[in-house]
Amino acid sequence: MIMKDFSKKLAKKPLALSPLSLAIAACGGGGGDSSSSNQSNSSTSTSYGSSLHSITSREMESNNTPKTSNFLKQTTFSGQSYSSTDDDYFQLNIPSWDVIKLTFSSNHWDDHEVSIIDSLGFTLSSKSISNNGTLVAKPYHDGEVYILVEGSDYDTANYTISLSQGSGNYEMEPNNFPDDADQIYNNTPIKGQSSSRTDDDYFVFTATSGTTTVSFSSGHWDDHQVTILNSAQQTMSQSSISNTGSVTSSTFIGQEYYVLVSGSDYDQEEYTLTLNPSNNPPIGNLSINGDKSEGQTLTVDTSLLVDLDGLGAFAYQWLRDGVDIYLENSQNYQLTALDIGSKISVRISYIDGAGKNEIINSQETIAISSAKTAQYYHNLFFDDFDDVRWENNIDQAAYTFGFATPENKYLWTDFELQNVREFTNSEKDIVIKAMSDWGEALPEVHFTQSDDGSRPDLFFCIGSTPYGTDGYWNSTWSLPDRIVIKSLIRFDESNPNINFRKTALHEIGNILGLGDIKPNPNIDSIMEDPFQYTYSSNGLTDFDVSMINTIYNYDGNLEIIT
Repeated sequence: MIMKDFSKKLAKKPLALSPLSLAIAACGGGGGDSSSSNQSNSSTSTSYGSSLHSITSREMESNNTPKTSNFLKQTTFSGQSYSSTDDDYFQLNIPSWDVIKLTFSSNHWDDHEVSIIDSLGFTLSSKSISNNGTLVAKPYHDGEVYILVEGSDYDTANYTISLSQGSGNYEMEPNNFPDDADQIYNNTPIKGQSSSRTDDDYFVFTATSGTTTVSFSSGHWDDHQVTILNSAQQTMSQSSISNTGSVTSSTFIGQEYYVLVSGSDYDQEEYTLTLNPSNNPPIGNLSINGDKSEGQTLTVDTSLLVDLDGLGAFAYQWLRDGVDIYLENSQNYQLTALDIGSKISVRISYIDGAGKNEIINSQETIAISSAKTAQYYHNLFFDDFDDVRWENNIDQAAYTFGFATPENKYLWTDFELQNVREFTNSEKDIVIKAMSDWGEALPEVHFTQSDDGSRPDLFFCIGSTPYGTDGYWNSTWSLPDRIVIKSLIRFDESNPNINFRKTALHEIGNILGLGDIKPNPNIDSIMEDPFQYTYSSNGLTDFDVSMINTIYNYDGNLEIIT
């Protein structure tokens, strides 16, 4: 990075008022020398007002210094340049005006130097005007404002000045160092002026985008140096611009940056600066989770959305076959009979950190099916369905699960566990996560890990399995209510390549009461047979969650399949 040298001070034109002159002007009102003129509509005054009248007044000589300036109470006044060395000062006090707009006109084409100067003597704006022109300034300090008209080469050149309250964004001098920088905002032009080649104008902004462009325009062709600097005032990007152009830099959202406009060879050159943050479109997709059948609830997942400009608050709109669904404006949507046979999608919108309105549409779901009953799921099972369940234990003691070791394998007394080895920490973590996944799907049946030396309600074991299967389960239940009392899940210790997570999820589903599902290309479930399923998820699917809850909420009896 290149460090900018900030040691040089602003070299303004020698128009600054001395502290003594300012003090005299502030105390005496700048009424001019009344003995030098007998005009009846004298602008002499020793009191200050906060507004100007619409009548026209005339200059009273001698008003050649700040302390003899004419105090203005009119919006329009006239004067005369008697010589090229004739300086005319006018003073006004209008604290209610944020921006002062000055219009100058003369019947002569010789250049006049017209300036607006603040109470500290800083030239806010200055321009050479030959016949007609305007000048705009935004005072930085409270107090008096002075207008200076410097004489032309044409003796006795008459002129008229009109004042009005301006609007818009304007540079506020002094802004010659970072501490005095003018705040600028996105897409809001600000006007400035290079008073001389040594005039540095600083502006500051807070980045709202990963890329920011500063546009520059001027009516003159002299080169300006426009620089974007970081908060440490290191140069991020720089461009030499003569008439119009821009400079672009990568920026970090929320961080502060400076724009430096260095003066041109052309004195009193006006320019316009505009901050244009680049829009970074959102990256990522929306996904719709939930079983796609009547009565089920869909949820839009926005976790994969990224916007370098910053995400805003989401507004949701659900759609049925591309048409907005009335008043469905939340993150969730419960499917009704009206949705059967239709495809559902969702649209979200938000205002990003750069102020851009972003809209993202999800893909449509598959066609919504009729409500799935317990009998529907039962018809999918081809094996391992015993119509058993664990009893609801909400507000009761939790069921326990634990891990078999060569030392405690005797806790399972129904038969001897063979070739038992201990679980590694990573294998335990996989089982614990699988138990947590099913616990979220079926919250009315709660398990907790236990290693107190007693047999847990659900015992996990790595050892020999019948027929060399990757996983195998056993359960004991009571009759006639068919409530599970204890269960065992074994993983094959001889196969180092089993998919431990999917096997754990499948076998836990079995001991909870679900059967194995016939392979079906239209179904995505962990309960499809492990030797055949093309299961695409890394956890439980919406289908699995709907299935376990539907069966557990069914009051009748279903046919046992073995």
